[in-house]
Amino acid sequence: MGLMQKACETYEANLSRAGQVFEAGATLCPVGHILQKAQLEILLDEKGKFLGAQAVTKEDSRTVIPATERSASRSGSQPTAHPFSDQLQYLSGMNGERHERYLKELEKWLAFDPQPDLQAVHRYILGGTILQDLESAGLYGSGKKIQNTDAPQWLVRWVIDGRQAWRNNALIDSFCRYLTSQNQSPQGLCMISGEEGALCFSHDKGIIAACNGAKLISSNDTSNFTYRGRFEDAVQACTISSAASQKAHRALQWVAAAQGETIADRTFVCWNPQGKKVSRPQDPFGKKKENAPVFTVPTDFYQELHTTLAGYRNELPREAGIVTAIFSAATTGRLSLTYYSELSGSDFYDRVEDWYQSCCWFFGKFGIEAPPLRQIAECAFGTERKKYLEAPPKLLGETTQRLLTCMLNRNPIPEDIVKQLFRNASTLQRYSEQSNRIRVLCTACAVIRKFHNDRAQKEEWTMGLEERKDDRSYQFGRLLAVMEHVERTTYGPEEDREPNAIRLQSVFNERPLHAAKLIEGQLNPYFARLKPGLRKYYKDLIGQILAMIYATPDSEWNRPLKDTYLLGYYLQRSALYTKKNQTPKETEDDEP
Repeated sequence: MGLMQKACETYEANLSRAGQVFEAGATLCPVGHILQKAQLEILLDEKGKFLGAQAVTKEDSRTVIPATERSASRSGSQPTAHPFSDQLQYLSGMNGERHERYLKELEKWLAFDPQPDLQAVHRYILGGTILQDLESAGLYGSGKKIQNTDAPQWLVRWVIDGRQAWRNNALIDSFCRYLTSQNQSPQGLCMISGEEGALCFSHDKGIIAACNGAKLISSNDTSNFTYRGRFEDAVQACTISSAASQKAHRALQWVAAAQGETIADRTFVCWNPQGKKVSRPQDPFGKKKENAPVFTVPTDFYQELHTTLAGYRNELPREAGIVTAIFSAATTGRLSLTYYSELSGSDFYDRVEDWYQSCCWFFGKFGIEAPPLRQIAECAFGTERKKYLEAPPKLLGETTQRLLTCMLNRNPIPEDIVKQLFRNASTLQRYSEQSNRIRVLCTACAVIRKFHNDRAQKEEWTMGLEERKDDRSYQFGRLLAVMEHVERTTYGPEEDREPNAIRLQSVFNERPLHAAKLIEGQLNPYFARLKPGLRKYYKDLIGQILAMIYATPDSEWNRPLKDTYLLGYYLQRSALYTKKNQTPKETEDDEP
């Protein structure tokens, strides 16, 4: 199936939930209704007499209102009015043309089905006292705003005889029947449902809240050759019924609000069509709790990951599927689908679990963690902004999508991302904040380890220090860590200058043996300040590492290092800071 078919399936499966407010204010709107933010609530009695008014808080502002096909996607200089709840400029006489359009829409519905709520609102609006009533209630006046919105744009919702009209099922059903009776669109084959129906020519906007005006389907641009050249008119390209369009758009709006995450210019949505909650693959653990356990043993982290995902997996019906879609608004009016996939629930969680088991590392005082996809993108392409790393929005969104695609398609991590992380982690002195240094180094180690293990199709690179590892770059990384530690060991409590090993790290990466000799020559005064036993320990360790390096062909000694040197550097450095018989980890005060 495609996106729109799955969206329609989602709507049908969750029809009983229509109109209810869910987590994060998400609401599955009934057909013929849209979700808007109300600023004002007006109370009337059953005869349309004004009883009072009150401002609506931002937290309680989400309101389901009736909307026609044209009003739901209104734009331009002559927008169509909504037939019941609308902005103050439509309800009052402050804009004569828009007020007339509102009355016309309301009276057409009233003539079809004279519901009590419609009659009450109609009598009140004809009285023309709305502005005076609001002014006497202290809500309307010069410069007054609600939710930082000017008075003409205040959306009004109605409470009639104590009933909240936006939750009145009789009114909702009435409008659905009214819309069906008014639909005079030509009949045609719906390419979503495969059935004959009244065709839709103006599709909804607002699927993604952050891109409210952007449409996923649009065919009204007849002058700028959107489809001309291949088709004479839009119907030749695709035909969609009004019912299918509304169901699909309302379902997508609901799942995007309830389970979507916006990263830069992309919105990532994963959902189960039956309405079960789905883990976000770009960050399955979500926000870390205060008393969350710290894992220092890989198997403990693997077990926690498995348990977390199993909780979501067990909620899914048997043979249920998971849909993943990524949206991007290229312009303010156009929303594009940049990625789409359908997987069974078991396959989906297997792929997520495989990714995070193979892409994890020690993150200092936080223990073993798997970096979220956004963090990988920020560490690769971000620039330091005080305590944070900030990547260009377009690059951040695109990189996160590439990583998610690799996860769900079981593809290797793109090599350009690995190389960029390697370059950044090899020049740690560029980051002034120690937290950023730790984040970049640990994220790079997690990705590099995964990259090489995936290529080898086995775990060649572990999270434990391997002193006899037959890899020149790995051993040079160990050497850099030892030489850095020797100098840091002699620092006083207030001393925070960069060790020579860190200042020469980029040179070390390109010409390791040359840089190692320079650093070792500068260590003599620091060796002199160490106790004899400690001095011997470090010199013996350096000698053992050099013996491993010199066992390789001499033509390799001074060649640029591979990215695996960072693994040896981190693990050896952690081992030096760790007491005997403890799992390697960094203390809170450690500096990379």
